[in-house]
Amino acid sequence: MERRLRGFLRIVALMVCVGDIGESHAQQLLSVGRTVHVGKYITTTPIYPAGKTADNVVALALDKNDKRIFTYFDNTDVCVGNIDDLTAVHCHYYTMPTGLKPDKLLGIAFTDKEFESISWYSNQTYYVGNHYDLDAFAAPQPFTLPSRLSVSDIVGMGIHPYTGQVHTWYKNGQFSIGTPSDLDYYQKPEPYVIEQGYGAVQGVAFYGADGSVAALHKNEVIHRISFSLGESEWLDSGYVGVQHAELPIGFTQDQVFGISAQKINHQERIITWYSSGYYSIGTFSDLDAYGLVAFYDDMDEYEEGEVLDVAVTNDGMVYVYLVYGWVEMCEIQDLGACYGHQFSPAAGEINGAIFGVGASNNVLHPYEPISAWYNDNQLTRPIQTSIGYPHDLDALTNKISGGLAPNKRSNDVLGVGLIQPGFTVTYYRLY
Repeated sequence: MERRLRGFLRIVALMVCVGDIGESHAQQLLSVGRTVHVGKYITTTPIYPAGKTADNVVALALDKNDKRIFTYFDNTDVCVGNIDDLTAVHCHYYTMPTGLKPDKLLGIAFTDKEFESISWYSNQTYYVGNHYDLDAFAAPQPFTLPSRLSVSDIVGMGIHPYTGQVHTWYKNGQFSIGTPSDLDYYQKPEPYVIEQGYGAVQGVAFYGADGSVAALHKNEVIHRISFSLGESEWLDSGYVGVQHAELPIGFTQDQVFGISAQKINHQERIITWYSSGYYSIGTFSDLDAYGLVAFYDDMDEYEEGEVLDVAVTNDGMVYVYLVYGWVEMCEIQDLGACYGHQFSPAAGEINGAIFGVGASNNVLHPYEPISAWYNDNQLTRPIQTSIGYPHDLDALTNKISGGLAPNKRSNDVLGVGLIQPGFTVTYYRLY
């Protein structure tokens, strides 16, 4: 039975290389860079109003004529300044549309018309007003987002000073180009990168006629997850203990829906799959050491909790196990040409008990053996593992009891990778 793997119709062969991420907290910075490379050129540590930080900023906009930056705060204060001092000119107040509060603001941008602004809100409306009265000129109008993205994904918006097109930046490291009412009318989401160590973006505005952008960055810890190395049954055998792994900049553990492992030319590779339309390729501790690959399309994304885990063989065959008992298979070079069929879990288990799958890459079998791991049932039993074929997960062995890293539960597991028969890597959430 032929099926297309949702979320995998079309690969955009785009590699985004990101360097090692340090251990320290990111400073609270204002940067100037490009649309696709936030923070590329210069950074400052700007002066804020007393008691305010980047966490209080709800929008950033720029008067392109004199490069005055308007910083809108969550208490309806707006300060006018420059990249070194956000308060350099003055601080005033702004008024919102009736019934809306500052926490509903998604972005503000100034148009070519004198003293005119457009502001977008989380109820998917936008208003035309001026710099201080955000709905002064027009009644609300609706706007649409790119498919698979929501208003909560937006971190900044701006109107390009040359083209007049609306640019929107998202938490998942993508940006789109469109109109006030259709945010991806001209360009579907494409990746952008943030200069290493700068922290997540809190607000974005175009900074000059050349299309450079100014961005405020949050003061935050770079997102991580943890991992342990183990054997087939005991997923932490004490080889290295529980270690930290760095996610790509702009990605969070909540976006991870599967983790796979390969061993090619004696080198381990970890493939991490994200609901935002990417997979990363990296090492145990640096999950995008070798890059990011985008694989988005116009089809529906997986629902939360639909994917149990993803296994990838050394020769690039991908197995995606779904909670309703379906396994989808395709080659990683052609994720749009997939087929699938029903699978059966180990005897006595239900599909939803699976928290990890891995391909053993054992060339002695006619099919790639698949290992599956089953949950601890709210700590009422040890975790279980079975080995079988893609459609019959205990065809080769009965269930065997095992264990996780100390103080970890199966609900903490993001995915399991089988490096080679008997050698596993397991990734856990951090709380």
